[in-house]
Amino acid sequence: MVDDALPRSRWLGPLVLMTLLVIGLADGSTRSASGPILDGPYGPAIGADALANTQIGGDSSRSPNLLTAYRFRATESAALSTIRVYLVDGDGYAGGTGGTVAIRLRGDSGAPDHVPTGADLSTATITPGNPITGGFLPLIRFAAPATLVAGELYHLEFENTDPSPRTNFVSINGLWTSVVTRPRQPTLEDLDWAQLIDEGNGWTVRPSSTPILDLGYDNGIHAGIGYMEVWVNAARQISGTNAVREVFIPTIARRVSTVSVRVRRLAGASPLTLRVGESADGPVLAEATITASSLGEVPVWVTADLPSSIVLQAGVPYELLLAAPADSSYSAVSIERGDHYDFAASTYFADGYGQYTTGSGWSGFDQPGGTTNNKNSDLQFYFR
Repeated sequence: MVDDALPRSRWLGPLVLMTLLVIGLADGSTRSASGPILDGPYGPAIGADALANTQIGGDSSRSPNLLTAYRFRATESAALSTIRVYLVDGDGYAGGTGGTVAIRLRGDSGAPDHVPTGADLSTATITPGNPITGGFLPLIRFAAPATLVAGELYHLEFENTDPSPRTNFVSINGLWTSVVTRPRQPTLEDLDWAQLIDEGNGWTVRPSSTPILDLGYDNGIHAGIGYMEVWVNAARQISGTNAVREVFIPTIARRVSTVSVRVRRLAGASPLTLRVGESADGPVLAEATITASSLGEVPVWVTADLPSSIVLQAGVPYELLLAAPADSSYSAVSIERGDHYDFAASTYFADGYGQYTTGSGWSGFDQPGGTTNNKNSDLQFYFR
């Protein structure tokens, strides 16, 4: 079931990329007079069209008790103390009392299917309620955290242990894309970040789903994906005086030579222009175009080479502008990061935010049915 609705209550409270969590000067980056210059992906690099729920148990399950699991590759050799996930209730998403959800951290089989295996490394249990009473994005603590090994695969397994799981259940939400791509997210290996389900006949991957998950290690490091809403009902047009941009200030200098965006074409044959500049009034540093034929009615990732590599300096305001002539029209959807709900800044792109204009000034993206001029959502883009 696809869910693009707004959350229905206040939660207890998206990635400087997972790859960025593990890079440093030892990765081959260089240093200038003003500090280090990092190569590699920069930006959210997360694509999504909506949210999709998975009932944990539930009346749509074809087994007595559906299991689901989040597979991830550990970035730290440290104990995994906490996780934060997205639970959802309401008609079609939950039933009865909401059930009881057992969460088990398990190892990976090492076989080609890479499924959960072995003894439980650590466990937690929650009774979310229906309606959910503990928050839609609760912080879940492990009583006896297990120490993970950086680079190894692990699984967080969710099971509804209620005696009547088809009656008493809630759902877990993930990001959803309308078209299956490989990889699901452009800078993440499918093996390293995936949702699996077991409906009674063994584990399989949900190919359109990306876990929303904050992994909190006891050394203070957080990893994961903290983008938790897709503002699909507030898409913005790119045509003539209508344009979108991401404004950002790098905290560390970045050398980039390509830019990728995820958009769709509505009409026309003129190209989409991607322009990188120093703030709105500063010099244009690079410009590239995407041909109209590269895009269609369904959002896809497209990449343009910059005329030459550029260095985005730390502490300098920049913008990535997306524009098109009035005879053609494109559309962009922003994704909301979970900074209002206590997701760690290392699980989303924290250096900027998206904006749009209709020709008379710039505004942050609007939350569908909610707040306007927000600074906590991003375009679906990245540099490399």
